[in-house]
This record gives sequence, C-alpha cells and structure tokens, in this order.
Amino acid sequence: MAMGSARGWHKWVSIALLIPMFIIGATAIFIAHDKSLGTQDLKLAPAMAGNAMNMKMPEVIVRDVATVGDATFIASQAGLFRMVGGFPVREPGIPKGEFRSVKADAAGTLYAAGKYGLWQRAGSGAWTQLREGDFHGLGLMPNGIVAYLKDQGTLLSSDGGKSWIEAPGFAKLGVLAAREPEAYTLQKLVMDLHTGKFFFGKSAEWIWIDILGATLLMLCLTGGWMWWRSQKQKAQPV
Repeated sequence: MAMGSARGWHKWVSIALLIPMFIIGATAIFIAHDKSLGTQDLKLAPAMAGNAMNMKMPEVIVRDVATVGDATFIASQAGLFRMVGGFPVREPGIPKGEFRSVKADAAGTLYAAGKYGLWQRAGSGAWTQLREGDFHGLGLMPNGIVAYLKDQGTLLSSDGGKSWIEAPGFAKLGVLAAREPEAYTLQKLVMDLHTGKFFFGKSAEWIWIDILGATLLMLCLTGGWMWWRSQKQKAQPV
C-alpha cells in the first residue's frame, strides 16, 4: 500500500471514529466517578435512552422473599413488592430502587435492605429508614440485626438499628479467605489489565480510567481541530 493511500485511510477512519471515541472517553470518566457526580440519581427522559430501551419484557431478578401472616414480600432488582391476589404490587412509602434482602422477625416486623439503605416496618405501620447506605446483605439473629454495608463491612445492631458496631467474628472471614485464595485465571488477568485493577488496585481503578478517558478526549479534540484547520487552509484562495 502506498504511503499516501495509507495516510488517507488513517485520516478518514480517524474522522469517522472521532465521535464514538469521544463518547467512550467522556463516558469512561463519568463511570469512574459516578458516585461523586451523582449520575445514578439524575433522572432523564426515556427518549434519551435510544436503543438501550426496547419493547422486550425486562427481566426482574428476585433477591429475597419474606412472609408475614398471609402477606408475601419480594425484594428484587426492580424494588420491593408485595403479592396481592397473586400479583406483585409495589410497596408504597419506600424507594423504588434495588432491594437485595427482606426479612421478618417473630413479631412480624419487616426489614428491607438494598441500594437506598435499611428500612423497617412494624406491623401495618409505615416504612422508616434505619440507616442510609448501600446494603448488600441482611440477617436477623437472636442478638440483633446483622447487615453487610458496602465500604463499611459487616455491622451489628442490638437496639433495632439505632446504633451499629462491627459484627464480632465476621472480620475473620477475610482471614480464612486469604488462606484459601481463588485460582487466578487468564480471564481474571485480562479483566484486571483492562480495568486497571492490575496496576492500581480495586480502589484506584479510576486513575487508569481517567488516564485513558482523558487521552481519548485529547486525541479527539486535537485531531478534530487539526482536520478543521487543514480544511480551512484548503478553502483559502492561493
């Protein structure tokens, strides 16, 4: 292939991919900083979803089920629901986000935990929030409530959720896991290289993402500017 032809292909392929590369670079930075930017809480019009939303029935993943009397409560990826007449009805007075656990104690008090905190409902009363945070697990024990809170570990409350301490003994699970590490496969290595975890660790993956995202943005902006300058110079009379 002639040098001029190769340069032509390089130029026009780069121009064609300018917008996709810019989108990838910008969205990579948004993904890495989704919590600090609050992107998960910013609601957009459905029309902005493009082809990401289609007419297929969405799959709802059931996380947990609890029964109080003849009432069944379902914690799911789509929220917390109650079965009424054989049909799920969204539970009122509680956020619509993902709930991963729902438990009931002997007195009929319900506890629901998920993306928007830990919630409690006593009897037929209203739901009240016991604690904010991203909960990934919930259990009821004779000595209180045990819950796994992201970035804080496994916590125990012996006073109905008013105060929390580190759950005794649960931290030792990490010691046992360290003694029996999972096999490190090629698939994990590839994924760790891709995400930057291999270089910076899980907590600092955002550094890798920011570097690549910023590089893509810089290449797109400078490349687009140079192309625009060349086209402008060609249009000028000699």
